This record gives sequence, structure tokens and C-alpha cells, in this order.
Amino acid sequence: VGDNCEHVITDVAAVIGSLLSSCPGVRVLATSRVVIGQVGESVQPLSPLATPETDVAVEEVTSSPAVQLFLERASDAGASFDQNGEQLTTIGELCRFLEGVPLAIELAAMWTTALPPSEIVELLGNRLVVIATDDAHFNEPDHFGGWVMVKSAQNEPAALLDALKAGEFYS
Repeated sequence: VGDNCEHVITDVAAVIGSLLSSCPGVRVLATSRVVIGQVGESVQPLSPLATPETDVAVEEVTSSPAVQLFLERASDAGASFDQNGEQLTTIGELCRFLEGVPLAIELAAMWTTALPPSEIVELLGNRLVVIATDDAHFNEPDHFGGWVMVKSAQNEPAALLDALKAGEFYS
């Protein structure tokens, strides 16, 4: 399984080619924004989920596939927040901001265990840079649940560079 292979497409194509020639029965599942180019490759384009329009009734917001995914994943994560009209409208806004991309929606929904949807929208609206890290620093004040948060690289480039130098960043 490989995700975001477009970033290293040449290397991924070489590894997959080697695997397929060595192990003819092997199956590879890879996501990429570009075709990998292997013989027998089956491309399944994925579209973003439909998001609710702005200024619509709560029923229309909740019928949106993007909002439904968000609510399911937030519930799976154990989040508890009021699902009132204002909250659901905010979740619709969040799903629109994330352009209906399922992975982005799932990741945002996980944050609801610590932050209400309105704060997630605010953080994303402020162009917060979230950088993956290991869970070893979970209890340190600058870290949040296995993620290190660095405010906008535009406003605080030194903070981003510090995170990079500390080795807390990987792609």
C-alpha cells in the first residue's frame, strides 16, 4: 500500500515494477494524482465528496456525503459536541474548506476530540501548518496528539525551521 505516490513517482514505479516481476501474484494499492505507468495498472479516479451549499437548511447540510463522513468519523473518534444547527453549519463550512477530500475530512474529524468544529475552521482559516511527528512528544506543550502544530509559516518562519531542524518533520 502506498499513499501520495505522485511525490516520488519514479521511485514508486521502480519498486512496483520490481515487485511485480519478482512476485507475479502480488497486488499493489497506491494512491497518486498521476498514473504510475505499470503494465496491468488499473486506474480508479476518485472525486471529492459533495459538500453542502452555503446558507441552506440544516437538513440539506446533514444530507451532504462530506458532512455525513465527518460526523461518522468524529463519532468513531469519541467526539462529543452538540449537533445543533450552528454546529452543523460550521461542519458544512469545514467540509467546503477541505473541498470534500475524504482524507482531509477524516483527519479534521479526529481533531473534534479536542477542539470544537468552529475552532478547527478558525485554525485552518489561519493557515495553520500541521506537521506529522511521532507520539514521543505527546505531553509536551507544543504538541497535540502526535502532531506538532506550527502557526502560519508566513508569520513565524523561524518556528517552522526549528521544527524541521529538530527532526520532528517527515514527509
